[in-house]
Amino acid sequence: MQPPGGGYQYPIGGPAPIPTPRRAGPGCLAWGLAGCGVVLVILLIVGGITASQFSRSKLGGQLSSQLKSMVDSPTRLKSIDRALEAYKIDHAGKYPASLKDLSPSYLPASPRVAGSDASPAPLEYTRPGPRAPSDFVVVRVSTLKISAIQTQVQTVYTCLLKNGSIVQEQVVRTQLMPPRPGSP
Repeated sequence: MQPPGGGYQYPIGGPAPIPTPRRAGPGCLAWGLAGCGVVLVILLIVGGITASQFSRSKLGGQLSSQLKSMVDSPTRLKSIDRALEAYKIDHAGKYPASLKDLSPSYLPASPRVAGSDASPAPLEYTRPGPRAPSDFVVVRVSTLKISAIQTQVQTVYTCLLKNGSIVQEQVVRTQLMPPRPGSP
C-alpha cells in the first residue's frame, strides 16, 4: 500500500531516507568569493583607520621612536664591541674600567645609544672578570619601555654579551602591593 502523496514509506525502525546531494554550480563559488572580498575590504578600512589614529596618538609616537631605537641599538653596540676588543688587545686582555676609557682612542666620542624616548640613554657597563661566562652582559641599554596598565611596566633591554652577541632581554615588573605611605 502506498501513502497518499506517493513514494515509498519505510517501516518503523527502518533506515531513514538518504537525501540526494545538491551539486554546487559556479555561481556558489562566485558568491562566496565576493562575500570574502567584501569582508576583507571592510577589515582593511577599519585597520587603516585604527593605525592612522594610533600613529597620531601620544603612545603611537612614543612607540615609533622606541622601535627606532631598538633598530639602531644593535649597530651601535657592535661598534662598542669592536672598540672593547681593540682595547683588550692593547691592554693584555683586560677590559676598561668604564666606557669613557674607550674615547678618543677606540671610539670617536663617548658611546651613546638612543634610549626608549629616542634621547641618548645611559649605557649600563659591567666590567667582566676573567672567569665571566661568555653570555655575561657587558653593556645594556633600555630600548623600549611600555606601561599598558598602571601596575605593570615592561622594559626591553638591548645587550652586548662578552662573546660579542647582541641580544634582547625583556623584564616585566608587576606591582603587587602599593608603596608605603610617604615613600617616593
